[in-house]
Amino acid sequence: MYSPPQSPPQSPPRTYTASLGDRDYDEERKDDSLRSDPSSVISTASTMATPAKLEAGDRVLGTYGDETRRAVVRDVDETGEKIVVEFSPTPRSASQVSSMFARDVSFVSRPAKPHALAHLLPPKLGDALGRTVELSEAFRDAEAIGIYIVDQARPSAAATERLANLRRWVGGRKFGVALYELSSQMPGDVDMTLKAKGGHRVLLGDDPNILVVDSPETVVQNWNLFEVCSVRQLPALVVVSPSAEVFTRDGVEALCSTAEFPWKGYQSPQTKRLEFKRKAIHACSLGVAGLLALLGAYRVLSFALSALGALVTTASA
Repeated sequence: MYSPPQSPPQSPPRTYTASLGDRDYDEERKDDSLRSDPSSVISTASTMATPAKLEAGDRVLGTYGDETRRAVVRDVDETGEKIVVEFSPTPRSASQVSSMFARDVSFVSRPAKPHALAHLLPPKLGDALGRTVELSEAFRDAEAIGIYIVDQARPSAAATERLANLRRWVGGRKFGVALYELSSQMPGDVDMTLKAKGGHRVLLGDDPNILVVDSPETVVQNWNLFEVCSVRQLPALVVVSPSAEVFTRDGVEALCSTAEFPWKGYQSPQTKRLEFKRKAIHACSLGVAGLLALLGAYRVLSFALSALGALVTTASA
């Protein structure tokens, strides 16, 4: 009985879920050390829309050797055509950096950028009704945001009232306030005038752009907020833009000044004096360093002249 010839078994063809164009790189890649490592091969195609131009930090799929691998974009040229990517490390090899063209990779995802105010405010705040407000949803229409740090033990009711009056004048939607209300260190050490008026929260009002920071002592301590905001004393008001541009760190003093809101570039007289002292000390330090350098150069020159004179005397003898 006739039996047809049996062809040798063949393994199924390897397919890639990411469709990459033909490689047209500046230099040919000859390192095969990363091939055939399943731990770093992507098996799920990207379903996200490809942006018009890649950015540093984007996650992409690219080809290294003969495998489609994860990679992170590290640099992009001005045209957006050439990129530098870092391929993910494997158990047998460290990560690899390679130059390639943007058209030869498939876009996967773009990490969410942190909020501009994430270094000043926690990710969640509270409103007048006790509801949680995400930082990404807070102060949407505000042109300026005040980081207001107060202490119940200090006489700050007058500053809070001036701040509330200013907000009524410029418009509550235009000027948002994030309240850090620190508790008193001593149970009996509380400003009675402030307590009688209901505290800072009541004085500021209950519109949506007045938000309260929960556990303010923990946030201030863990984030070193006093140093970040250059707080010298309480109460302190740091006014910033929604993009975190600092308008002034002397907002409490600005409330009593004739400067125009939002006080961009405003410095209190005390801050100006401190800045002048700092610059004077820096100039003196540079002057002393210059004198020491000249003294050292003079001593070296004197030593060189002495040695030259000794050589001349020896040669004459």
